Amino acid sequence: MWWGDGLAPALSVGTLRHVELRGAVVFASNCWLPESPMLSVLLEVGASGVVGGSGTNYGGTQTMAGADILGLYFRRGLQVGLTAQNALDVAKLRLRLKWPTLATRDTLAFQLFTPNGG
Repeated sequence: MWWGDGLAPALSVGTLRHVELRGAVVFASNCWLPESPMLSVLLEVGASGVVGGSGTNYGGTQTMAGADILGLYFRRGLQVGLTAQNALDVAKLRLRLKWPTLATRDTLAFQLFTPNGG
């Protein structure tokens, strides 16, 4: 289960199992992605890759921070034709050079998960 503000249920494993993600690349900024069942379900329903991180992951509430900025840079890399892994590597480099904060340090541990374990 993914939770929203005030611990309201946002998305359940059961609901996610009915989604078709054929070939999509998913960026999950929420906390505890690989520790949850959501990662395996995202891959089961067809995602070619899922980017996310372990433990607590920080983003912004009033402005973009940490995972928000990594996601922006990651998307821009995909838009110019980089592979998902290359887009993540470039996004992390940009983030490392520009945003030296706690949220950034946490976000630099994000990784790409693929159906074949890569």
